Amino acid sequence: MSSTKWQWLAALAVVLIGTSALLTSYLLSPERTPAGQPPLVFLSAQNLTSFKEAFNAAGAQTRLIAFLSPT
Repeated sequence: MSSTKWQWLAALAVVLIGTSALLTSYLLSPERTPAGQPPLVFLSAQNLTSFKEAFNAAGAQTRLIAFLSPT
């Protein structure tokens, strides 16, 4: 094989190993938040009111909402 093919194969191997490592660490990581941070919440129609109240109560602070979707 030529040198260029080996470089491509090596690059592909690095990408696959890196992706596998990230996926493994994500799937095996604990579902905890750091001390002092509120727990993670799954939004639904039942808890939307309490979420709005907590969000609006922190109006003087920086707020961040992350919507994550599996698709």
